[in-house]
Amino acid sequence: MCEELVELRRATVSYVARFDPETITPGEAAKVVDQARQIVSAASTLLAHGAARAAEGDSWKRQGHCSAAEALAHETGTSVSSARELLEVGRRLKDQPEIDHAARRGELSSTQLGMITNAAEADPSAERKLLKEAAHGSLAVLKDACARIKAAADPDPEVRRRKIHAMRSLRSWTDLEGVWRLSACGNPEDGAQIMSALSPITDALFHDARKEGRRERPDAYAFDALLEMARDSMSASPPSASSEAEVPARKRLGAPVKLLVRAELDTLLRGAPKDGETLELVGYEAVA
Repeated sequence: MCEELVELRRATVSYVARFDPETITPGEAAKVVDQARQIVSAASTLLAHGAARAAEGDSWKRQGHCSAAEALAHETGTSVSSARELLEVGRRLKDQPEIDHAARRGELSSTQLGMITNAAEADPSAERKLLKEAAHGSLAVLKDACARIKAAADPDPEVRRRKIHAMRSLRSWTDLEGVWRLSACGNPEDGAQIMSALSPITDALFHDARKEGRRERPDAYAFDALLEMARDSMSASPPSASSEAEVPARKRLGAPVKLLVRAELDTLLRGAPKDGETLELVGYEAVA
């Protein structure tokens, strides 16, 4: 099998080396894209299976890596988190025959595969439904479907909420282009509060820009709103108390906001969802 794979790699590399996009028509190029897409998708599935099997051994230890994911990240030139997700996909596919069959035919992108194997692990009966969504819907629609399936399969949403709370994080870094980046994760209701605090500032910046004849992207105004909120918090004078007893209690104020909650009447009366009942913060998916 490995010899056949080596020959396949050589043939692929040889074809790519000889390929000249200037010698084909735009219509033919579209066909090239479709074929290449399926090849990449099938290869991603092969990589996931191979990586998961390799992780069962101890070669990564002998190579001095801390984990199989770290070894895979080093070998594939990706991040450890991406490598870890790939290993998870390979592990899940062993118990998801229908998804595995579609993935081996090159019908699922690596992103789609990661989403649906995750959701199908929570609800194995949803395999066919997820494959249908992947085949006919957009990635956003598929993401929503996966989120609903995982939420419905969760026997205790409150436990899920506490788990997400424990995983909450905010980190920043500067990438290779010198761009400062920010990443945060937490519960949807907390994210809604943060975004709601930014919303009125973003709107004000948008309207000021329009009056001045400036037009920029909405996400650019959102960044400016975050910066302005940070500057406003720093401009407030800190308490000049000399002891802890003299420090006044901090008054916590929520952002003025209207949040839309979609819930079934029985859920509302009971106070918690069960048996797949709907309880969603609109725009932020299911909540506990």
